[in-house]
Amino acid sequence: MYVKAIAAGGYHTVALKEDGTVVAWGCNNDGQTTIPSDLTNVKAITAGGYHTVALREDGTVVAWGWNNNGQITIPTGLTNVKAIAAGRTHTVALKEDGTVVEWGLNDDDQITIPDGLTNVKAIAAGGRHTVALKEDGTVVGWGLNDDDQITIPSGLTNVKTIAAGDYHTVALKEDGTVVAWGGNDDGQTNVPSDLTNVKAITAGDFHTIALKEDGTVVGWGDNTYGQTNVPSDLTNVKAISVGAYHTVALREDGTVVAWGLNNNRQTNVPKELTTFNNIVYKPNIVNIMEVN
Repeated sequence: MYVKAIAAGGYHTVALKEDGTVVAWGCNNDGQTTIPSDLTNVKAITAGGYHTVALREDGTVVAWGWNNNGQITIPTGLTNVKAIAAGRTHTVALKEDGTVVEWGLNDDDQITIPDGLTNVKAIAAGGRHTVALKEDGTVVGWGLNDDDQITIPSGLTNVKTIAAGDYHTVALKEDGTVVAWGGNDDGQTNVPSDLTNVKAITAGDFHTIALKEDGTVVGWGDNTYGQTNVPSDLTNVKAISVGAYHTVALREDGTVVAWGLNNNRQTNVPKELTTFNNIVYKPNIVNIMEVN
């Protein structure tokens, strides 16, 4: 049974299998990798700093892990959800009607949804900020803005998807180019000048990863733990996700590859998720650091 979606949290990793069940590994200090025993029929997953969230086929949401700020306490009566996103200590849900619901920590107004926000088609949650992509291709942000992470670049339009890191925000445009803004201490918003033909983006604490149409991956920003050192033989990737300091890729054959910080074994992908037709995929990964 192969993987169809992946999500990377602060120091843990989550995989959604084709049968609607979930597998998780890495840090479990707050129960973030302890999957509820009755969890089935899942269609989407997301991972926050120390919590995990699943969207079920019936449009309801299940969450587990750290709950110091109510980030896993699902609002009563929440239904008709079509997408979910988890930040460091807050959670966001996008409903079928294009409205947004949030819960968890609100010390920087990261769950204070702008009045009248409608027609949303995608959401992203950063460290302490939230970003929404509207149907018209424009972006709205709210929450912490110490590094201008919610100050949308003037004239930004034709956006097709968004991602939020700890202190930065990234937008993928319809033409396959990428725009990034916010904190840049580690070059996480320095988009490579020759980067084109991108089909997906994801943002970690201080690094950014892009997936190209040809199934290859490009990374930039903080590389202290090798999190932007994309394996040289990694191809046929169909999805990407990043945690605080690690990166995860899902290949077309349903296998998973991870690299970067491994202090909680967040890059130790379970063997059954690295095997296709009894062949174990072992990429040539360098500079992977496991901190005991």
